[in-house]
Amino acid sequence: MKRIRLIIISLMTVAALLLISASCSGKTQEPQANLMQGIFEKLTANEDYLEWKSGFSSTTIEEKLDGDSIVVSAEGEEGVNGDYTFTLDGDYIVNVSDEGDYTGYSVMTFIKGAVADYYGMNNMLMSGYIAGLESAGMENKLFANETADGKNTIKLYAAGEWKMDGLDDMYVGEESLEYCDELGENPISFYVNAGRITAASIGSADQLDLMVGEYGENTDKTLKAILAIVNKQKPDGYEKFISEFTELKEVSGDGYSVSFGIPEEVAANHEYKPSEGYKYVTVVFSAETPEAAEEANG
Repeated sequence: MKRIRLIIISLMTVAALLLISASCSGKTQEPQANLMQGIFEKLTANEDYLEWKSGFSSTTIEEKLDGDSIVVSAEGEEGVNGDYTFTLDGDYIVNVSDEGDYTGYSVMTFIKGAVADYYGMNNMLMSGYIAGLESAGMENKLFANETADGKNTIKLYAAGEWKMDGLDDMYVGEESLEYCDELGENPISFYVNAGRITAASIGSADQLDLMVGEYGENTDKTLKAILAIVNKQKPDGYEKFISEFTELKEVSGDGYSVSFGIPEEVAANHEYKPSEGYKYVTVVFSAETPEAAEEANG
């Protein structure tokens, strides 16, 4: 009788362990099962996505969650029509659309923002790493955009927080400045995002506002980015600036000034908005015109 009781207790113990195991297994799978639900909720609450949708005056854009897929349906007269499906396939969210149809790519950028919100990552930093990897021609396991046989396939890693190891050395460099033009008399605006660096330059050769932000804190990457952009755009007096500005510090030189943050008077000149999580350094080039020199000399 005692032996039977021990066997019954043992069987009950095994059953209890199996129940606990099944319960734990369910919990470990729960985040994956609820992943698309969570991303869907973040997407539909994203202000940038809602603003993008509202920008199509004659198009209705709606989204729904269908199992492991987010389906975005567009109907209207703006050339944005059809269903765009974003499906969780293993570790990636995948979208396949016709070549030349950029709506899927546009929506995927907002889904990337939803993934960032879901995992508590910085969306701008994620975009910077994607841009940096692409401009440097490096292998990118986080985001892929491939075209073949008339189809465009986009893959976005969404199975967990992105591993940023090995990417922190990326900054604005020659590859990122391929489409950055030398300045002239007419005002232009240039924007670049690469690695941990985001930058905007607005103005002309004789009057330029350059704002360089680095995620977290300003380091030598900020300095490298400033020098790379100035050397490419060549504002008036840039040679002297490059020779003198060898470390990050607030300084006013002949025709230029450097400050930490974005001064109010600079921010008032344009609509550039600093990104959350970034520290900024601003360089203002203000070359003295012949007219101003004449006035100063009486």
